[in-house]
Amino acid sequence: MYTIPETCQIDCLNDIYNKYFGYPSTGYFVEVGAYDGEFVSNTSCLADHGWEGLYIEPIYNHYQKCLRRHDANNVTVANVAIGLEEGETTIYYGDTLSTLDPEQVNRYSKIDWAQHISFSETTCDQMRLDTLMEKIDVPKNFDVLVVDVEGKEAEVFQTFDLDEWKPKMIIVELEDEHPSFQKYPELLEKIKTLRRLIQERGYVEIFKDHINTVLVREEFKK
Repeated sequence: MYTIPETCQIDCLNDIYNKYFGYPSTGYFVEVGAYDGEFVSNTSCLADHGWEGLYIEPIYNHYQKCLRRHDANNVTVANVAIGLEEGETTIYYGDTLSTLDPEQVNRYSKIDWAQHISFSETTCDQMRLDTLMEKIDVPKNFDVLVVDVEGKEAEVFQTFDLDEWKPKMIIVELEDEHPSFQKYPELLEKIKTLRRLIQERGYVEIFKDHINTVLVREEFKK
């Protein structure tokens, strides 16, 4: 069995990985929005199992924690944000809810479970995902892509070509059915549009709850 963190939000993740990759396994993952590499992580179990991978985390102290967490693993940790414009950008630090999206900060200020978070504005470096993946030689057709960037998921998917990179599995935070966001129709439509875009690129949903969706390429579905 894969050693899934207790904080993982997908209860059946071990079953999903066993079904699609077997155990033991080898592979390569990319995680955009890694935080400390352990809390609510969908990939720390893969890294511990010997997979290669790329963790991407823009907040420096979280990046440092991720480096320490995976010091013995065969992964690269990049201290950058992912976005359309390359260079320095503004980021709003709010611990686990840190985001590049000022509108998301405003939404969090009105949601009961997030109101206690105090955000502070800072800066970080930003790159396109395809630029970074090419720089460190991420293999095409890699195995797992995870995207969790607090409101900027759609923009991440604009920074690389799914038809070119073709990850076998995508785990993405799509909250169009989350009760806390139902009063934001523009946000919901943006999320639904991203969901449709991924499906139109040849991916099938195999798991969905009000936070996360797991999709696999049609030819990989079992």
